[in-house]
This record gives sequence, C-alpha cells and structure tokens, in this order.
Amino acid sequence: MAETYWGESAKEGLAFFGKMSACISHDIKNYLAIINEKAGLVGDLLFVAEQGRPLDTEKVKKLVQDISQQIKRADHVVRSLNRLAHSVDKSRCVVDLNETVGLIVSISQRLAASKGVRLEMRLPTSAVQVESNPFSLMYILFLYLDKAMSAPNDGQVKVILKDMGDEGQVTISGSFEALVHSSEAVPAPIPGLQEKLGVTVKLEGNFGEAVIRVPKAFKLKDIQS
Repeated sequence: MAETYWGESAKEGLAFFGKMSACISHDIKNYLAIINEKAGLVGDLLFVAEQGRPLDTEKVKKLVQDISQQIKRADHVVRSLNRLAHSVDKSRCVVDLNETVGLIVSISQRLAASKGVRLEMRLPTSAVQVESNPFSLMYILFLYLDKAMSAPNDGQVKVILKDMGDEGQVTISGSFEALVHSSEAVPAPIPGLQEKLGVTVKLEGNFGEAVIRVPKAFKLKDIQS
C-alpha cells in the first residue's frame, strides 16, 4: 500500500483488511467445524464396526463426500484470502473488475447475512479490465457496498457490473442518503483515493443507487511504482 495513497489515513486501509480477513477466517472456522463433526461420525462408525457390527459403507461414503465438499468450500475461501492479501503487491496493474467485484461480494456475504440482507450480483460474460490500484479499488467498492447493506432496499442489495466501453461501471443499490447529509459518513481517504484512481461516484435514483465509474486507462496520480 503506497504511502502516497493513504498517508495518515492508512489505519482505514488496515481496518478494511482486518474486517475482510475476519469474515474469511470465520468462514474457514465454520468449514473446519463441519469437517471435524463429519470425521467424528466416521470414527463412530468405525468403532461400532470394530465391535462386530457390519460397517455401513453407504454412510461412510456419504460422510466422505460431505467432508470433500467442505474442503472445496474452504479452499475457495482461502483463495479469496490469498487474492485479498496479494492485492497490496502492486500499486498499479491491470485489474479484472469481474473478479474484484465478485471477490468483494463473496467476502461480504457473512456481513450481509448478519444484517439480514440478500446480496445479488450480475456480471458481464466478458472480462472488464481496468488499470488501477487493486487494494484501493476494492476498498472503495466495499465502502459503498457496506453503506448499502446498512440501508438496503427491501432487504436486498444488488451489485451490477457493466462494460461501458472506456470504463467499467458498478451500480450498487441501497439508500445512500446519509452520504449526502453527512460528510463524516465517508471515511477520510475515500475522496482522495477516488481522485487518484480517476474513479467517479454519482448517487442516482433519489440516492437509491451509487454508480461507480472506473476508467480503463488512467494515469494514476502520486503513485509509487
């Protein structure tokens, strides 16, 4: 994370990283708990088999399949953590918005569930690539998604990515009226980050949508390479 991006507000970036890591670690912990439970049941079946009862191979197969499924889910979550961690490797690179939006929405599922919010995401079939700072861009997208989850429309938040030719457009539904009436609702680094990344945000639909436009080609300002 280049110092010229965040300056004294670097703690905001660390808080974001910590919040995302906490969501991921909770998911991993849940998967491990399920795996432990299933493994215990396999042990019980083997124990009774050692006592002379026939081994129920169908139950064992089902438990092994369940464990395998949880391992796959945990692997997916670990990959998300890996992508988040590596987002700070480069201050400027080509970013796949499909993957970035998908990652933020995926990690935010636990937060959404805790607030009773359903997340719906729509991505284009072709990749939308932009030149940007991966970590800072994720932070901006999450900020508006988090605000939307705090004031959803009918308990649902939609995240829609579109390819607009020379830019990628991310539309997030929710109530953003608080951002209009209180400057404190927007964390300190956001305005500066948006300017440096060339990102523009417009609140539309009576403040019910945040339309985030990310240029595909932009000369990042004050960035350390």
